[in-house]
Amino acid sequence: MEPEPEPEPEPVSASRLAALRAALGKKGSFVRATGELRQLVCEAYEGCGKAEREGLFALVSRCKTLLSSRYTSPPYWRAGCALFLSCVSFMDEQERQASLQEWVLLAEDQLQAGEMKELRREAEECQARATRSATAEAAPVGGVLDPAAALTPEAVAQQLARFMSEAGLGIGAAMADEMGGLEGLAEQEGAPPASRDARDALRLVTVPGSGQSCAICLEDFGPKAKAKQLPCEHLFHESCVIEWLERHNSCPVCRFALASEKRTFDVEAAEIRGREATSSGLYS
Repeated sequence: MEPEPEPEPEPVSASRLAALRAALGKKGSFVRATGELRQLVCEAYEGCGKAEREGLFALVSRCKTLLSSRYTSPPYWRAGCALFLSCVSFMDEQERQASLQEWVLLAEDQLQAGEMKELRREAEECQARATRSATAEAAPVGGVLDPAAALTPEAVAQQLARFMSEAGLGIGAAMADEMGGLEGLAEQEGAPPASRDARDALRLVTVPGSGQSCAICLEDFGPKAKAKQLPCEHLFHESCVIEWLERHNSCPVCRFALASEKRTFDVEAAEIRGREATSSGLYS
């Protein structure tokens, strides 16, 4: 009789959580420990029990406390913000979501806009890797998924959107349905960029109420958050929508069209052609 294989250690054991807590308490190992905690949340949180989830969230909360009191320089806030953004994707409990969104806003005050774009992209990639891993585990023997499910237009659009997100094209995988499936996604990707004047004319408003989210990064707006409002009245994070409009001239949700660079150029060219020769003052 062959001996039974030893069980693999639990990924979220009490000893591992204790080791991470100790590492977070040392300035020299804080950044490394937040990275390990972030990876642990991405890989294990969804499969954890209640006690393990509480232990993980307690460590994330400990990071916020340390950042607010001891590790206040930007490099530490950057590591903490990367952790908070990834946790937003996996910790779906309402109270924890509210706390995480607040902590992200605190971190955003300490960082530059370019850094936040990079961190949000990293968080999307972390979530995408976890999704691929879960899909691979769910596949039958041989790694082949149901062809009928895999080749639907909706599934193809989701895969294409996820690829674009990982390539840094500023679109989340969950947006495929919002844009009308594969055809809508292709139409959005083929649109010209919005003009600089159209981008500059967008209003910065305070998000009314709560429970609203940016349709580009899919993250909720925090309390009294500021957002850019398109003429169609849809709201987005400023960094998200500016990056989007630098590639497309339409709203990601309803496809409302803003003036494009080409359209602006064509209008100006037509006006110039229509002027009388003396109107410029060159011949007066």
